[in-house]
Amino acid sequence: MLEHVSALFGQHTQANRLLRLTTPLGSDKLLAECVRGEETISDGYTFTISALSHDAKISLRSLLGQPALLELL
Repeated sequence: MLEHVSALFGQHTQANRLLRLTTPLGSDKLLAECVRGEETISDGYTFTISALSHDAKISLRSLLGQPALLELL
């Protein structure tokens, strides 16, 4: 049964998604679920990205300060 669940989650890629998130972890390690952007006067832009992954052991600290690319297709 666990193999069936792994096979199901293993098929998730960014190939046909509206949002694509690329990080140093690779292009399909995190899947962007939603993005929220805000602009404030004299303070620039802030973007918050919610992402999903089937790998619960991702080291999120390794992503701090690293570049990320979010594409809206």
